[in-house]
Order: sequence, then structure tokens, then C-alpha cells
Amino acid sequence: MLAGLLVDANAPVPTARLVDRVWGDCPPQRAHATLYSYVSRLRLALATAAEKVHVTRQSGSYVLAVDPSAVDLHRFRGLVGQARTADDGHAAVLFAQALALWRGDAFGDLDTPWFNVLRESWHRERTAAELDLTDLRLRLGRHAELLAALPARAEQHPLDERLAGQLMLALYRSGRRSDALAHYQNFQHRLSEELGTDPGPELQRLHQQILTTDAALAVRPATGTTAQLGTAMVPRQLPPPPGHFIGRAPEIAELDKALNAGGAPGGTVVISTIGGIGGIGKTWAELVADEITAPGSLDTHPYRAQRPMPAPHIDDVLAQGAAQGFPVKSMCSLLVPPLRGGVRWWPLKEWDGHPSVRTSSSCQVDCASFTSSM
Repeated sequence: MLAGLLVDANAPVPTARLVDRVWGDCPPQRAHATLYSYVSRLRLALATAAEKVHVTRQSGSYVLAVDPSAVDLHRFRGLVGQARTADDGHAAVLFAQALALWRGDAFGDLDTPWFNVLRESWHRERTAAELDLTDLRLRLGRHAELLAALPARAEQHPLDERLAGQLMLALYRSGRRSDALAHYQNFQHRLSEELGTDPGPELQRLHQQILTTDAALAVRPATGTTAQLGTAMVPRQLPPPPGHFIGRAPEIAELDKALNAGGAPGGTVVISTIGGIGGIGKTWAELVADEITAPGSLDTHPYRAQRPMPAPHIDDVLAQGAAQGFPVKSMCSLLVPPLRGGVRWWPLKEWDGHPSVRTSSSCQVDCASFTSSM
């Protein structure tokens, strides 16, 4: 019943329609009375909910009042709607946030005709968002990372021409031209065998472009807001530097020298570690060194005009991700954006030489890494 009301949150659902959603073709003898009993129990259960949720009755209908952002379905649709009107850089983030809300099939094991039809409809919405996100990532030149999941998705949807084209383009841009052509041949054969038809004109055109190594298939330079994001923003994930700092001149000079040496084209990634007991000024020394090496402004230092904000402990982040089965390398690719010339702050609660932290340090690309630990 709760799911049947949440689908139309803040809108009246007639009693007869709710009965159909809950029981389908097999309602109980006193369906309306049973429904009323269920509503009473639902109200009691929602009384202790963290969100403000309540069920009211209005002229033969029930209304579940709730903040739409508290319902994953409505939050998903809202994020997808925003993504489809945003520039590529922001849209990719919004699509990823929307798809992260999915945890398996909608409605779990609920089995009525209404739920089953709606489950299929939502699955199509999810697939459409996945395809849109893949197109975005291809435009942004992120074809290599797509190859981890695209082949499996193509197996799940073997007759989807759009998905077949995305996989072909990702393979081609990753230097696997023969694999892209082979996938087209397999797709064409399957389409002919099962449906008695040929691929559409768009997929045929892509196939011809791959055959002729068409330069139009290369990743195009980003334009507009996406280009600005790629060139103007570098990670400056540091709190403000201290207003007054006395001493530690030799240490600051050594850090400054190391950072400048690593900043040359093709230079080695700099990982500097400062050790010592608590309270001797390790963090402040790091902030002063960063300010000397790469002075910033309000635009490049997000915490400049604020109080220092606590960053998540990296060991906590990696441990929680590993417990859920996420590879450390994949988590690092999210923790350290591939932006050049930046500075990242890695606060650790405890440093014991754990390999996950060493791996995270190796994920840096032209990005200085300060690791502070007692």
C-alpha cells in the first residue's frame, strides 16, 4: 500500500484504484474495510518516520503527503530532468547521481499486474538514462572507462541499436577497430536471424565511418561550459592557510622545492609526507607550503571565505567502499578527479602502511598529494 501511494505522492489516489494496485485481480471479500485497516496501520508506522509523512482521506481517495525529494522515484526523475537541460559536464554528474539511486528492480517482490507493468516502464526510464549518460561520456572522451560495463549491457540487450553503436564507438576510440567491426557483423547477423531486418541507417553510417577511419569519430575538443570546467578548474581541496605562521622555514622550503620540481612537464608526481606528534603544526605547514607554491584566490580555493570544513577521512572512505565490494582502483578514480596541476588533501586517522592508501596515492596525475598522519 505504501508503494502504491508513493508513486502518486501528494496526489489523490481513488480507493478503487488503490485496491487494484494492492490486490490486482484477487481482492479480499471486504476490500474497502481491509484497505481502511491497512491505512490505519500505515499511519502508525509513519508516525515515527524521520521524514514528515502522513496519509489523509479526501472524498473517496487517499493522499500521501511527503517531500518528493524523499522518494527515490521522484528524486530520480528530477535529477534526470535537470541532466537533460544541463551542459555535458554537469549533466554527466546529474545522470550518475540519478542512476546511483537504483538498487535492483523496482518494488522488489511485489507481484500484481499494476506493479509488474509499472516495473517495466521504470526499467525503460532507467535504460534511457543509462544510454544518455553513455552518450555524454563518449562526448567527453571517457570511452576507455565505458568498456568495463558496455559489453555486458550489450549482451543483456542484444537488439538495441543505440547500445550497439555506443559499444562500437568506444571500442574504436580505444584502438580496437577490428573488435568494433566484429561487433557490427555479429549484431547485423543476429538482427537478420531474429527479426529479418538490417541495422538502421545511423548504425550503418557508423559502421562505414569505422571502415574508412573517418576523422569525425575522434573526440572533439570540449566547448562552452564543459571546456571551462576542464581548463579553469583544478582541484584545490584545502582549507584556508593560517593568517600568521612562524618558524619551520627549512621544512617549508623543502616542500616548496619538491612541489616545484614535480610541476615541470612530465615531472614525477609529488607525494610529500610530514610526520610528528599531534599539535606541532603539520597541517598548517602543508597549507603554508601550498600557498607559497600555488597561491590561490576565492575561485580556486573553495574554503577561502569559510571556516575550515572537515574532509572525510580517506581510510574511512576506502574501508566502507571495500566492504561493499568496490575495487580500490575504481574508488581512487572517483576520489581524485583527472584534473592537472592541483593539490589534494588526504586526512588520515591512522597510517599503518595500508596498501589501499598507497594505491590511492599512485592514482594521482600531476597532482600534489599531502599525507598527514601521527
